[in-house]
Amino acid sequence: MAAGYKMVCSDEKSSRLSHEEVSTVRSKFEVSLREQLKARAGAIGPIGNSESPPHDYRSGWVGADGAVASCTGELRSLQFQTSQAVTIRQGPPSTEGSRFPESDKEEPGRSDERNADFASGSADFVRHEQRAYLQTLNVRHRLLSLSRKKNFAGLRQALADVGLSLSDSPPSPVFVNDQQRHCIDSEKQRVFSTFLRKTRMQLPEFVRLLRGENAYDSRPNKALEIPPLTPEWKSYRYRREWEDIVQHGVRPKWKTTFQVQTKPPKNHTSARLALNSLVKQIRKGQDAGQYLVLDVDLLSMLENITCSPFGAVQKGMTPLSEDARVIHDLSYHEGSSVNDNTDLDSSVVVVYDGPDKLATRILEVEKEFPGITKLMSGDVAGAFSHIAIHAGYVGRFAGTIPELGILVVDLCCPFGWTLSPQHYWTAGAAISHLYSSSSPKWLHQPPEGSHNFDAKTWCDDHNLIEPDIGSRLAEAELAHRRSMTTILGPEAVNEDKFTQWDTKGKMLGLLWNIPCSLLSMPSEKISKALTRIDDMLDQKNTTRQCIQKLLGSLRHVATCIPSARPFFQQLSSLTWGHRRYSAIPVTSAARDDLYWFRSILLHAEFNAVPLSRFSGSQPVDYDIFMDASDIGRASERLKESLASLEAFLRAGALADSSLMHYQRYWHQWTTWCDWMQYPRWFSGIDLSANASQLGAFAVYLWRFGMNKTGTGDTYSTICAKLCAVRWYHRNNVGYDPGVDASHAILLRGIRRFTSPVTKQYPLSAHLLHEIFRKLDLKNARVRLLWEVRYHDRSGDAVICPVLAARWVIKGARAFGTTPEQPALSTGYGTGISAKELATTIKMAVAACGMDPTRYSTHSVRIGGATALLNAGADRLAIKVMGRWLSSAFEEYPVLTADGSSGLSKLMC
Repeated sequence: MAAGYKMVCSDEKSSRLSHEEVSTVRSKFEVSLREQLKARAGAIGPIGNSESPPHDYRSGWVGADGAVASCTGELRSLQFQTSQAVTIRQGPPSTEGSRFPESDKEEPGRSDERNADFASGSADFVRHEQRAYLQTLNVRHRLLSLSRKKNFAGLRQALADVGLSLSDSPPSPVFVNDQQRHCIDSEKQRVFSTFLRKTRMQLPEFVRLLRGENAYDSRPNKALEIPPLTPEWKSYRYRREWEDIVQHGVRPKWKTTFQVQTKPPKNHTSARLALNSLVKQIRKGQDAGQYLVLDVDLLSMLENITCSPFGAVQKGMTPLSEDARVIHDLSYHEGSSVNDNTDLDSSVVVVYDGPDKLATRILEVEKEFPGITKLMSGDVAGAFSHIAIHAGYVGRFAGTIPELGILVVDLCCPFGWTLSPQHYWTAGAAISHLYSSSSPKWLHQPPEGSHNFDAKTWCDDHNLIEPDIGSRLAEAELAHRRSMTTILGPEAVNEDKFTQWDTKGKMLGLLWNIPCSLLSMPSEKISKALTRIDDMLDQKNTTRQCIQKLLGSLRHVATCIPSARPFFQQLSSLTWGHRRYSAIPVTSAARDDLYWFRSILLHAEFNAVPLSRFSGSQPVDYDIFMDASDIGRASERLKESLASLEAFLRAGALADSSLMHYQRYWHQWTTWCDWMQYPRWFSGIDLSANASQLGAFAVYLWRFGMNKTGTGDTYSTICAKLCAVRWYHRNNVGYDPGVDASHAILLRGIRRFTSPVTKQYPLSAHLLHEIFRKLDLKNARVRLLWEVRYHDRSGDAVICPVLAARWVIKGARAFGTTPEQPALSTGYGTGISAKELATTIKMAVAACGMDPTRYSTHSVRIGGATALLNAGADRLAIKVMGRWLSSAFEEYPVLTADGSSGLSKLMC
């Protein structure tokens, strides 16, 4: 069916448009061309304008009479064709007089005749739709050609104003020793460079002149048009993003201002080896308007230019000197590159449909329509080249070729820019959206084959998997082509990569066999992977680039050969922690994995995987357990046990109370960092920035704190919060920011200017009597405020609170206590809280006429330690019975009457 699109229509009906297509084309045609032509032409039929503005080459107006006459004739011709199409075709072909029976009842012996009529009617409808599509495509081609003629006429006029002209015969490639040598269009390079020198025009203005951008039509790519505002287009998720790209081009955002380059960087060695291929690709882009080639000495005159090196990678097994894919390395130099300075945009989410999605789709269709599932692939011609960069930003995508003395400016989204896939996805997803919103239009299409088409997209590859029912396959291909040309213009379809509908085919570089339900890897990819494995085995050291090339080949192997997946991780770990061009030793473990890969690739029977297993839908036949060795499931269990043990130890590194405080302090840290626009996590690179940020946090805490009242924190609280920040870094990123000498001096100053800590007073026996007098001990809950031990002996040799807690839990379960019975309650919020105990103490203190702010629950502990020490109790006994890990209890006692009695006598 694909070949049918390349035919030339000769009959009268073949040049007719559908009513909807004609309406769309005519409306767009009249609006755009009226504005384009009225600026430079006289009256042109029904859409003419008698006034013509003065010529200005910056706006793209054309004053040449020949160009106006040509555009006028083209316009009238297109108007006549569209009007004729509207007159002849107002809707789908009539079924009057057709051979379809009026009833579903079949006469005996008429089944074969009915099937033949059914197929014939489907073919007639498809041919009718093909003619409509071809006519629409032809009109859009002519519109695009007309726009390009207008742009070129404006450029010629601007050049003529300064005494320049372009040659009509660009240079052709030459042959040296039977090898084709490509060359740049040096005449165009010379004329454009001279024009810039004479006019002193900057790059954005000149790019707008080349593209024909003006106030009437700001589109940088005249092949792109905003689709009609149909319900399908309105529902597209990224409609506004794509319409902005069509109108203005891609407008990137930069993190910081670019540094002025004093000298452009050198190109990669691969670019020098592939110089002929590099020139071939640049010349192709120069002719297509993708690249602007100028003299390299213009760098000193042009502003806002950033040069990045060129590179090249192989296409298949072809040598670099013959053919290569040009890479504009916008990631060089690390830290100051275009990619590093690009502000990433998360508004567009790129979602590709990988092999697993294709396998699932095949199995779903084959299950519903067994034996009639077919596939085909379509490709967009020059995917990224359709997405133009805004004229004000193209200077950041430049490069040089010193051997030829040229400056190359990429005018479209380059292959190598970090946001190119994202911006192209707004177009690729739009194609998929329009296609998946379509369905067969044939009136006699069977109901089971009339649902919407299914879209599977990987970048610019669109893969179709549909059942062969009625006109569904032919209409799916038509809908696919129509979606491509609607979004990316009449030149979007790559005819060379459009395949036929078949039960076997190649998608995503892999071989698919629907009848056998198998997925395999092409033999040439296996040979390429083996060659790269052998090359690495022969070397002691390698580079990160070579490893990435090898991993690129082995990813296909791991996809199609599941037994190879365990050996992939060790190879990928070689790139960790190494610089871009540093030598990486090939370890013995990596060599073992390479030998395994090599053995697997040499056995062809491994190169096949059932689609059911690939999509995860194959049922398990056998479960194999390996517990008697140190590999397999036993090692997995050991890993799980070690991971669980590590998590347990990490969780136990802090007490629950400390962890609660650390979590609160970390929340304060992240809130402060977000407010101050600091990073939450430190790195081990910029130590001075880390120290400055940590010091600023300490000063803020001392001055304002992190509370509603704005009261500054004390020295001890600040130290605790800094410790929390350090602990989170050690636990999560394995890096301790530490406290340097400047922090120590800062904390010393904070300690000096911080008010001394107000210590709590000890709880005396007099106050305990006052508390006891005020309590109602008949209430079980109130008794818990007073009771500190059991009156009856437990019989245990050692009084242990852990054992007591266990008995409380057992008792609560045995007696079935409820929250209103707190003596044996284990639930949260049902016991005696510290706040309730502190309130009781403060009420007793206030009744005695003392300051309640100097007393709290801590006063009980301070009072006990004070009484024991004043009574001469052994410090070791106090430490053991009080379950202190240190001698901190010695700081609790304060100056009391009992503690100071006899001091004056001792001084005599």
